Amino acid sequence: MIKHILINNFRCFKSFEVDIPSKIVLISGRNNIGKTTILESLFFLFCHNMQEIFLNLNLLRNNKIYNFNPDTTWEHFFYNKDLSNNIFICSSTEDDTYALTVSKDDTYTPKSTIVLS
Repeated sequence: MIKHILINNFRCFKSFEVDIPSKIVLISGRNNIGKTTILESLFFLFCHNMQEIFLNLNLLRNNKIYNFNPDTTWEHFFYNKDLSNNIFICSSTEDDTYALTVSKDDTYTPKSTIVLS
């Protein structure tokens, strides 16, 4: 059971932290304030090793991103689309703490720029 969530620089949250005191949690609020982002952050934290995680999260929001493009596929996950600040998501249970840091990686090389000699 999750007891604590910390989210930094993920989607609409520059910084968000909450303690969860019970087994049943209801998330409510006005539209577009971050309810879905809390759930997405947990999905991202626990499924980050899935190769298609960024595409899946975009498709959950009906963003029409079907082809991988390093700029448009994951810039939406960073607070204010600022790729210079790392995403940090942390969740604690009674027994363990799980943490994930995501940063922009400039080592991607599109196939069209590879030159073979």
